[in-house]
Amino acid sequence: MIEELVRYVRQWAESRIPGFLRMLDNVCMAKYGKKFVELLIENPKEAYEFIKQRYGGDEASADFALVSLILKPIAIKLGRPGLEYELLELVKRGDAKSIRMLIGIKS
Repeated sequence: MIEELVRYVRQWAESRIPGFLRMLDNVCMAKYGKKFVELLIENPKEAYEFIKQRYGGDEASADFALVSLILKPIAIKLGRPGLEYELLELVKRGDAKSIRMLIGIKS
């Protein structure tokens, strides 16, 4: 399930901003040893701070990129449009357990 979800997110992001997720993955791999979506699921607060840093600390830009390129395709793939905003709040709080539960990953 998670591999299919990650593949869908990758295709979604690539079709909208080619190279965006690859760039995040490359920097995340160097810094954390994992790809961005993996970091988002395992340590959402760290992933949020990372993407916010990539946008020069601009929270609005980080939120927009995260919602439109990562969280929205997750919500769509799960058949729950609108879930992306709930996911964003969970990411900002660093609530990995609730995120995993919402996307159907056993802890």
